[in-house]
Amino acid sequence: MRHVNYSKTSLLFYCIIFFGCNSIDIKYPEGGYEYPKSLNNIDTENYHFPISSIVGTKDSFNFSYHGHYWGKGYNEPNLSLQPLGKTIFRLSYETAFGEGAVFTLTEDELVVKQSDGQNLFPHYDSTKLNTLEKYHYGIFYRNFPLQNPNYSDQRKKRLDSLAKVYPKLLDPGYLRYLLDKSAAHNNEPFTYTIQRKKITKKEFNEIVTLINKSGYWKLPFRNKCSEDFSDGFGFTLEANTAKKYNVVNINCPFDKSAFVQACQELINIAELDKPIIIYSK
Repeated sequence: MRHVNYSKTSLLFYCIIFFGCNSIDIKYPEGGYEYPKSLNNIDTENYHFPISSIVGTKDSFNFSYHGHYWGKGYNEPNLSLQPLGKTIFRLSYETAFGEGAVFTLTEDELVVKQSDGQNLFPHYDSTKLNTLEKYHYGIFYRNFPLQNPNYSDQRKKRLDSLAKVYPKLLDPGYLRYLLDKSAAHNNEPFTYTIQRKKITKKEFNEIVTLINKSGYWKLPFRNKCSEDFSDGFGFTLEANTAKKYNVVNINCPFDKSAFVQACQELINIAELDKPIIIYSK
């Protein structure tokens, strides 16, 4: 019998052709957002790209400010700034009753963090501000941002006059300063439980295929409910791939879309003792 001596290169070639070597090469649909070209001059702790460019000033500020506390509380990185070396899908879920969970899916693992019910965000304590700061906070609370084109002419005129006297009312950084100064944190620290589950590449492929086919990459950041309903329920799915980022937020408990079904399948993989239901037939 003739002895065949395969080189290491040949073996690698046959491995790739016939077995795939367990590699994952997923083609993502068009859509999503490019990462910032540079992180210079970006406050990476308080900046969330591309939210600032696709929603209004108020929503952008709120997302960034609360996102900072959310990231610190759950010890989660900002996925929107740059690729993190491996594909990550992160679904964050919360209700008005303090229940929250974070599902982070990678090619070989699903990590689930569930809050223990404490409030993640500080509340406002006016006694920490001086008289002028309280006055400015009240203006911000009712009128932020002051330069809103949808305001009435009378309101614009009044706010323009205030801005001439107090120019810093036009600076979102000043509002952040007032919020930070007046923040009253909870006595009990925010905590969460964590569980890890190994994921096969087949399971990862199946979930990502469902997400890709659901239209996820072309959905807007915010999606309106077909019914008037709001109780604090909501979830957000982020994706951090080698070439792009995406984020979609849903606040509709009756949404039956393919996207919501795909997110439910991601949650189901965790096999939680107390199931989390975002889609029901």
